[in-house]
Amino acid sequence: MKHKKLFISLLFIALAAIIFLNWPKEKIQLAENESVKEIMIVAPFAASETVITEASDIKKVLQPLRNATKTRRSINNDQPLTQNYYTIKLAKADDTSDIFYLYAEDDYYFLEIPYQGIYKLANEFENFNYEN
Repeated sequence: MKHKKLFISLLFIALAAIIFLNWPKEKIQLAENESVKEIMIVAPFAASETVITEASDIKKVLQPLRNATKTRRSINNDQPLTQNYYTIKLAKADDTSDIFYLYAEDDYYFLEIPYQGIYKLANEFENFNYEN
């Protein structure tokens, strides 16, 4: 009887772990391409920024970011704790803006949105180049 209870408990824990690890991941919510009038990207330790205003270039920058999925990491900071990150600011047509940070860690790329969450980017992002 003891072994049966132990087996059922272990089976339940294994099933719960499988469900937890494979639960559908939340996609990042970014502004629609048409509502973004410009994107400003500041490289780590850079004195200047790259400003993107062409609609086709805005789409080119936002498209790979849309595949990011939320991680289980929590965030309680204005900026990433890592020192080497890109700052990306989306200026929207309604005169509001969104800011987030892009960085690499442990061979993965992450988008960090202050006080909202950390999103992991898809592997194809490694070949992404925002510069014209």
